[in-house]
Amino acid sequence: MPCPALEPAFLEGQRRSGGESAPVLPTEEVELLNDLMTDAESLAAMGRAVDGYKFLEFGLCWAEAAQQRGFLWAEELIRRYQGALDSYAASYGVPRD
Repeated sequence: MPCPALEPAFLEGQRRSGGESAPVLPTEEVELLNDLMTDAESLAAMGRAVDGYKFLEFGLCWAEAAQQRGFLWAEELIRRYQGALDSYAASYGVPRD
């Protein structure tokens, strides 16, 4: 799955610069994760669990792209998306890629 190339304005100025304290996930990223999880659950309830899984994969891809761009918080976001994918796959019988 190709990762998004866009970088929203709210991410500007949050790149790795060395010697910084533990990163805090931006509110917008937490909201996106929650929205994607809600949408995935809704799709699963409609019998479209694979489509819901793809929503969460998009989020993981987004987080990985943020990590490649050097954002401090991206590792934590990746961990959360991976956990969401694992849980979703187990709950709805969707095989992990």
